[in-house]
Amino acid sequence: MFVRGFLGVSATQHGSVVSVTSHGFPASVGDTLAPSDMCPNFEDLEGGDYKRTWDTIWIPPIQERLQALIEGNLTLTASDVNQIPYLCGFESHITGRLSPWCDVFTDEELKQYEYSNDLRYYYGIGPGTDLPKKMLTPFLYTLVGLLQSGPINGTKADGTSFELPKLLVSFLNDGQLTELVTASGVFDEQPPLSAAEKGDSRLWVGSRYVSMRGTIAFERLNCTAAGGSETDEASVYPNSTDPTSALPKSAPPTGAGRATTNATYVRIRLNDAVYPIPSCRNGPGSSCKLSDYAKYVAEKYTAEGDWITNCNVPVTTDTPTRVKGASFFTDLSKPWISQLAV
Repeated sequence: MFVRGFLGVSATQHGSVVSVTSHGFPASVGDTLAPSDMCPNFEDLEGGDYKRTWDTIWIPPIQERLQALIEGNLTLTASDVNQIPYLCGFESHITGRLSPWCDVFTDEELKQYEYSNDLRYYYGIGPGTDLPKKMLTPFLYTLVGLLQSGPINGTKADGTSFELPKLLVSFLNDGQLTELVTASGVFDEQPPLSAAEKGDSRLWVGSRYVSMRGTIAFERLNCTAAGGSETDEASVYPNSTDPTSALPKSAPPTGAGRATTNATYVRIRLNDAVYPIPSCRNGPGSSCKLSDYAKYVAEKYTAEGDWITNCNVPVTTDTPTRVKGASFFTDLSKPWISQLAV
């Protein structure tokens, strides 16, 4: 449906849908959109003690307030209170209008609930974990390699070649999306979240990316700048979290004897908002030079250790010595990959 909606009447000519189903294929370990499914050591702690502690702080006052409004023998539990925002969101989405459940919580109470979910993701599968935050690093490593390569060809199931499209879209669940967002590095400078106090100035806010149709986008930007060196180029594009303020303000004029340079950058967006890499904001629009980002991802991948060893994956004759991350973008010949009709 996405392909048809995005490409319209030309969907069947210009779009393709690939299904990756890796269960039962040892050779596909770590080469899927759901690598944690084949990682025996993986465990989603769902926020652990951090979330449990915070829930004992924010839920009881709301539970008491709502209970006082109820006539009869209905007794609200803490779990009941925690489900009300779900009713708000899902009923609004299903009916297409704001659900009455959304008026049950005050704005501040909704923010307290939001923080509970932030703790759930941060300490469940995000930066506050050990193994879960490493799940999608191989995928990211392969993806960045494709961005570096530029236009390339892939192999179809019948052995013929195809040109990799300029737009690649992968569909993930909220957990996998959080793991990829974590691997991307945009939250590297987020201090650990407190279990006792909501930090309103935090950058890690799950509702800004784990929403209905939440997205993370890796944009490959090829930019031309006046001047004959990378130093000149960097000076034209000052660092900023505001993409508009990062546009050239007073680029040196081009002309006779004035060379231009090309450079390729990567910019990360979460639900369309630009999130810069804290350690690399040397390009236009708070982007990072692609070669620098590739180095960053490669170093992270190495530092995290061997994926198969970390996961304690049973090794067979088909198990790869190094997981491929996302070979399905360019190799459709594997038995766990199938191309579907648009």
